[in-house]
Amino acid sequence: MAFSAAPAWSQKRDVDLGAVWKPIDGVYLIHADPATQVLVFPGGEFVLDGAGLDLFAGTIRLEGHTVIRSHAPGAQPEPVTGAGRPGRTGRSGKGYAPVPVGALSAVWKDKHGARGRPGENGGKGLSGQDGLSGSRVTLRIEKIVGDGKLTVLNGGTRGGSGQQGGPGGHGGDGARGRDAGRSAACKSAASSGDGGKGGRGGSGGDGGDGGRGGNGGPVVYTANLAPYLQSGQVTLRSPGGRAGKGGIGGLPGAGGTGGQGGKQSKCGPGGDVGEAGPDGLPGVDGANGVEGKPGGIVVIPVAEG
Repeated sequence: MAFSAAPAWSQKRDVDLGAVWKPIDGVYLIHADPATQVLVFPGGEFVLDGAGLDLFAGTIRLEGHTVIRSHAPGAQPEPVTGAGRPGRTGRSGKGYAPVPVGALSAVWKDKHGARGRPGENGGKGLSGQDGLSGSRVTLRIEKIVGDGKLTVLNGGTRGGSGQQGGPGGHGGDGARGRDAGRSAACKSAASSGDGGKGGRGGSGGDGGDGGRGGNGGPVVYTANLAPYLQSGQVTLRSPGGRAGKGGIGGLPGAGGTGGQGGKQSKCGPGGDVGEAGPDGLPGVDGANGVEGKPGGIVVIPVAEG
């Protein structure tokens, strides 16, 4: 009775990928002796955290679906927290308002309270950080056995979001109006003045621009893998990361409070409270960043592998 010989790779010692998955100076150097070892991909995910990968093996065995990623899912740079510089509060009105054009100076002068000054606009938010890029991945593999799958995702991450714009400053409060006069006969007593209008609130600062998406890292493989790529057993991807979102515009500053009217006296009524100043405008959202560049998939001849 004849017996068929066992395949040559079955006589070699298995080396589990997880047992040798350790970076050395920023690169995962995974080298299996083609003459004595079979590198086993046990399924599951292996994350490079931005490091490079140089994998060399004569034979690998795929068990289940193994995914090698440049970065963990959802990874992106640290967010820019907080908001841009807040606008300063406008100065409160002091004294009395100047005489408007066309007004009778004798009626207006030294009567109504001065208007509050506008609040300062908020500052623009900081730009988001650039996304994390992938590093070079090199696969020098002669042969694949087993019915599992291998997927390499060597893309860049999304760019960081821009910071929110700073809030606008509060408008300055209007000044108090002049009190009604108190002369004995009241004939020459001055009438009271209205309170000054509040200042306009400052506008919110524009949101910071989003960060650039990280670049995909190049994936280099030997021509031996071509049949496995065509069959779909091996998938190689290296996309650029998505653009970071622009930060939201800053909040508008509130308008200043109208000044109190002058006090009444026996010679006349008190003045009216001044109008509150209008609120500022909200800031404009920042622009989104740009997408990262793909890393490229490159085949090298077997002789160079």
